[in-house]
Amino acid sequence: MAVGILMTTFRADRETAFALPRSTSMTLSATLRDVAGEVADTGALPVPRPSRRP
Repeated sequence: MAVGILMTTFRADRETAFALPRSTSMTLSATLRDVAGEVADTGALPVPRPSRRP
């Protein structure tokens, strides 16, 4: 489901649409399942929060 949403949103092919949440999951240190769930719920990839530096 998430891949289809990303294919439509970014007008991307299937391979590219799958690469987006995969790279996002690595960047966020989140599971691919969690990223896909976020896409399915919101229609958008999650964005990393800026780190707080003291």
